[in-house]
Amino acid sequence: MKKVLVTVLLCVLAFTGLAAQSKKLGAMSLSGVTGLYVVPTGYLGWGDADLGFNAGYHMHFVDGNLEDLFQANMSFFKLFEVAATYVGQSNDNDDDLHIGAKFRLPVSNTDIALGGNLVYNNFGSSGNHFGGQIYAALSYRAEMFGMPAETTLVFGKSFYEGTKIDSNIDFGMGFDLVIFPKVLNNFLHWTTDFSNYGAIANMSPNRGSVNTGLRVDLSQLPALGKFNFLIDLYLTDAFDAHDRNFGLGAVFGMKF
Repeated sequence: MKKVLVTVLLCVLAFTGLAAQSKKLGAMSLSGVTGLYVVPTGYLGWGDADLGFNAGYHMHFVDGNLEDLFQANMSFFKLFEVAATYVGQSNDNDDDLHIGAKFRLPVSNTDIALGGNLVYNNFGSSGNHFGGQIYAALSYRAEMFGMPAETTLVFGKSFYEGTKIDSNIDFGMGFDLVIFPKVLNNFLHWTTDFSNYGAIANMSPNRGSVNTGLRVDLSQLPALGKFNFLIDLYLTDAFDAHDRNFGLGAVFGMKF
C-alpha cells in the first residue's frame, strides 16, 4: 500500500504545472515498445519521422541470474510502432519472446495510443506458456518542481494461458522527469513507473511492482540530432527486498 501511495502522489504532482517543451524520450520498455520500464507511453519512439528504428540491449539481473534482453522497434508514418524483445536466460530452455505493437491516435496536445503484447515464455521447455495484454496509454507533459516532466497512465487487461479469465483490470502509471535541465542540458532523466501487473519481460500472474532508474539521453548532443542514444540504469520491483532486480543497458536508433 505504501508504494502505491508514494507513486500516486508523485504522478499527481507531475500532472500539475505548465506544458513543457523538452524532447520526448525515445526509450524502450522491457517489452521493447517505447515507454518507461513496464508502462508503455502514449507516443512512438520516432513520432517526428515516417520511418524510425531503435535497437537495444539490456542486462537484467534476476535472483543472481543474468537475463539478456535483445530489443528492437520500428515506427511507421508517425502513427504505428511494432516491437520485439528476445529474453535469453541462464537456462536456454527458459528463453522468452515478446512481440508488441501500438497505434498512436492522431490527436493533439495529449499522446494516446492503443496497443498490445504477445509473450511466449520458456519456449523449448515443457513449461512453456503464452501470455498477452491489450492496453490504452495516455501521456501528458507538464512540469514538476520547475523541471520538465511527463506523466503516463495505462489501462488494460492481461491474459495467461491456463488461467481463468478474471475481472482484474491492468493499471499502470509513471513519470519521466528531466533533472536540472539548464545545468545538465536535458541529458539526465529520472524515470519511475508502477503497475499492478507483472513486468512484461517476466510475464506472470504476479501483480504489482515499482520500477525506477536513471536514463542518460546522449541524443541531446548536437552531433546526434538524427539519432537516438540512451543509457539505462534501473531497479525493478524496487521496494521489495526479495524481488528487487537490477538492470543496465543502452538503446540506439535513427530516423529515415
